[in-house]
Amino acid sequence: MIRNKYTNGLKFAKMNFPHFYVAFVNLIKKRCEILMNYIAVTYDVCTHEHLYEDMNEYVIDPDRNMDEQVKEFAEMDIAPLVKVYILDRDNIEELEASDFAELALYKVYKFQQYQCNCTE
Repeated sequence: MIRNKYTNGLKFAKMNFPHFYVAFVNLIKKRCEILMNYIAVTYDVCTHEHLYEDMNEYVIDPDRNMDEQVKEFAEMDIAPLVKVYILDRDNIEELEASDFAELALYKVYKFQQYQCNCTE
């Protein structure tokens, strides 16, 4: 009788372990996102005119949803491409436009509604 209860308990624990693990990993990711600084850079892209240039930089507010902020930045600049970089807290004041290649890329957002529609 004791062995059956113990076995059932193990089955229950195994069944709930993935849910606990996923919740734990999400909590850690959320905590890391709060502690890190991010910068979003909007890009103007046109494949027909071989154009690929950065337009504006925005510091991501850690208290708001990153996806929503990036969408707002893309809408303001009408940017088809927004790249989010992890920003080193020590070098925030020293950041220049040419330094983006040195930053760690965190995420890339593409917005089809702002893509160039030229054909030539």
